[in-house]
Amino acid sequence: MANQITEFTPKRHRTQTASARALAKMALSLNVAISGQADLSKWARAGLPTNSFVVFSQSGFTRKELEWIIPPRTFTHRQKESGVLTLEESDKLLRAAKIKALAVEVLGDESKAITWLHKERALFNSLSAMELIKTEHGAQLVEEALIQLDEGYF
Repeated sequence: MANQITEFTPKRHRTQTASARALAKMALSLNVAISGQADLSKWARAGLPTNSFVVFSQSGFTRKELEWIIPPRTFTHRQKESGVLTLEESDKLLRAAKIKALAVEVLGDESKAITWLHKERALFNSLSAMELIKTEHGAQLVEEALIQLDEGYF
């Protein structure tokens, strides 16, 4: 009996990481041009337009849960004065948009992503991803969990 050799054919191979694929979704959710990771730093330093916050806040979140990014009164002031968010506000908005876009990319659907972001998880010490992303370290934990989901670890 001869051994049969079968050819290995890998499943669909992704050429980009989930984070790289999420950039296009991020650009749409902020209404700005983002073509690579370097653009994120550029937008944070230059300041995102206040319209980016308006567009993002209409994508499955309540205004109340986004107050950690910029309080309503401060936002009104920004709109009237410069029309641009500060570096800190832009950085927070980019962080939230990046995690949301990654969740949509990994879970395949915006409503599933929003539900996933709001659900408390043992993985996050009974906190939701929305609570964790208020800090950079928390956002890193959420991003790692989403990447592991995308790569099949869960």
